[in-house]
Amino acid sequence: MNDSLKTLLIIAFLIVILWNLGAGLYYLLVDKG
Repeated sequence: MNDSLKTLLIIAFLIVILWNLGAGLYYLLVDKG
């Protein structure tokens, strides 16, 4: 596997995780408010 391809996969994975965490926190804050 290419190093650049590995880096892209890792970055995409991190973005998905951060996106899911952000969405969860957003919904929690909206529900509380």
